Amino acid sequence: MGYKPGTSGNPNGRPKGSRNKTTIARDKAIADGGLTPLSFMLEVLRNPDSTQEDKRWAAVAAAPFMHPRLAHRQYSGPDGGKIVVQIVRFTDIEEQAADEAQRGADFVPLAHATEQD
Repeated sequence: MGYKPGTSGNPNGRPKGSRNKTTIARDKAIADGGLTPLSFMLEVLRNPDSTQEDKRWAAVAAAPFMHPRLAHRQYSGPDGGKIVVQIVRFTDIEEQAADEAQRGADFVPLAHATEQD
């Protein structure tokens, strides 16, 4: 009684955040040694006897541990098209409303007009 092709014993897949044997072994070795790469670089930064060159190296090397890079995202408009930006000044809307009111027409602000379309 085996599994059907393309399926496994866990239909939900591997749980997020679960660690494999290699990661667990590495973390244990680091914990037993007491000195991580980040803690070493921070020691270099805090040591008053370190040269400016050593401190610069440690700061550059430690930065990814402290401040990970943001994921690259590309945005698009509806249906993958261009993004259209429309800048509307509130004074323009007020002037347009006053003009429409003088003519007796019902003024519909831009935001409401696009919702109705």
